[in-house]
Amino acid sequence: MASRDLAESLLPGGGGGGASPSASHDEYEERAYDSDDKVSISISDSDEDDDGAAPSRPPFSWRKLWRFTGPGFLMCIAFLDPGNLEGDLQAGAAAGYQLLWLLLWSTVMGALVQLLSARLGVATGKHLAELCREEYPPWATRALWAMTELALVGADIQEVIGSAIAIKILSGGTVPLWGGVVITAFDWIADASSLRYQWFWLLLQGSDLCLGFFWFLLLLVLDSDLEYASRGASVLLADWMKLRSEIVVVCVLCLFSPETVLLVQSMAHGGSMLHAAECSRAVGQLWLQSFRFSSMCFIFLFLENYGVRKLEAFFGVLIATMAISFAVMFGETKPSGKELLIGLVVPKLSSKTIKQAVGIVGCIIMPHNVFLHSALVQSRKIDTNKKSRVQEAVYYYNIESILALIVSFFINICVTTVFAKGFYGTQQADNIGLENAGQYLQEKYGTAFFPILYIWAIGLLASGQSSTITGTYAGQFVMGGFLNLRLKKWLRALITRSFAIIPTMIVALFFDTEDPTMDVLNEALNVLQSIQIPFALIPLITLVSKEQVMGSFVVGPITKVISWIVTVFLMLINGYLILSFYITDIRGALLRSSLCVVLAVYVAFIIYLIVRNTSLYSRLCSSTSKSS
Repeated sequence: MASRDLAESLLPGGGGGGASPSASHDEYEERAYDSDDKVSISISDSDEDDDGAAPSRPPFSWRKLWRFTGPGFLMCIAFLDPGNLEGDLQAGAAAGYQLLWLLLWSTVMGALVQLLSARLGVATGKHLAELCREEYPPWATRALWAMTELALVGADIQEVIGSAIAIKILSGGTVPLWGGVVITAFDWIADASSLRYQWFWLLLQGSDLCLGFFWFLLLLVLDSDLEYASRGASVLLADWMKLRSEIVVVCVLCLFSPETVLLVQSMAHGGSMLHAAECSRAVGQLWLQSFRFSSMCFIFLFLENYGVRKLEAFFGVLIATMAISFAVMFGETKPSGKELLIGLVVPKLSSKTIKQAVGIVGCIIMPHNVFLHSALVQSRKIDTNKKSRVQEAVYYYNIESILALIVSFFINICVTTVFAKGFYGTQQADNIGLENAGQYLQEKYGTAFFPILYIWAIGLLASGQSSTITGTYAGQFVMGGFLNLRLKKWLRALITRSFAIIPTMIVALFFDTEDPTMDVLNEALNVLQSIQIPFALIPLITLVSKEQVMGSFVVGPITKVISWIVTVFLMLINGYLILSFYITDIRGALLRSSLCVVLAVYVAFIIYLIVRNTSLYSRLCSSTSKSS
């Protein structure tokens, strides 16, 4: 009975008045959004009464476009993750303005893929992972799920490491890389839907806030006697904690407030590390840190429960933060407008910049983002039985997605041109990356009123936080769609978050941001994500080309041909990445032989996905069945 109660508590609706045991399987069928969570897009009674028989689309409405705005901006965050920012800055530093045209056309290719993903989700009412489960046999479905999870883990490692680097910069180096990973890891709470767990976390963060406020008031009372109070307390603390390991444990427990770590270290050394004024600043900042993290946790906990629109607005703020931060950097560094326009219009590609060019193309299209967008568009109430409603939704989603990608392109342009202006042709161009970009910017443009180092860190933190949260959402849709898991949201979020956070923590513990091995790791992660692209694009193009799936919204022959050309081009880019990584970074005959076997299986699976829906495959299957 106990195990049954536990299982029921993990199911949607289980525990506390859930559905009866006789409920149908469809009631628990995995879905992107429940009907109660969807946003109504009707702006008048005529919208509700329309039977969808009108042959033409209704006239354009700004109000209706606003109702559809949101999913595209969550989708465009994958174009702005730390991996993309690193590709932008390295392209600017190594190639100057020469690769801006490639950034433009890569964004156009990414837009085509994302528009197809949105079209699939709207026309079918299901997202890509669900449709793959219905389309392919179980072994192929599980293989696709495993490949997509690998891509998610690779992307999440880069995103969390990017956030951790930003936190380390903003804390003045007080928070180590692994500490930033711990802080970033707690954004999965945003996906929790159980109020019991939300109130538990809110209680913990609220107590931290009250404790910080208590110390702040104590500071005001003690004033000049703070130095004596801290030294007196340090004597007792040093006598009580004799072991260094115990001090480390205290520092870990106080990780959410870096200034607390500084105070504990000071008291453990007899108060000799800090003077009274420094202690005053540290204790004052303790309250600010507690307030900041408590507020973030509170926002993450309740945004989704308050509605999809609130969550989309929160991500809009993060995108605006990135846009403002990098626009300020653009204004301070003043790149050449003439060179910018020439770089966008005139294609240039030299042998020295091929690596950066491949990096730009490979970073733009993210496999998990294809699955994510097809699920996000289902957040609106659309009657898929009415052709005019589906046609209208596709129309507005196309506009909204293009606008979002224009914003992301502007941000990427700002980053690329800033580093093109500052570091192209310099000695730092070959060594620059996320971990040292802020320091290089500070050394070159550090005379402004607000340090450019912190402007860069704020933009990087917004990029990392937004992309890790959307990565968590994508992980839930991917796992739920492929495996049809009937689990509560908070449990799915915890499982999918663990897939990425555990390897990320290992990376953070064994690598330092200044370690040159980190560059090799980033390159390996880029290769890992790039080789998964066919397992998102091939099923997508296959499904949008099938009339049995799309009905009257099946794509035309021209769109189909262009989509396959883009897919083949990206697969060639991936082949170059794999070959380059194989030649430069893979050592040892045994390792190379093993990799060749893996590549053979990889290519065979891609060929299977391509030919599965062709007449040749049908004839082979029929001949095999007849012979048996």
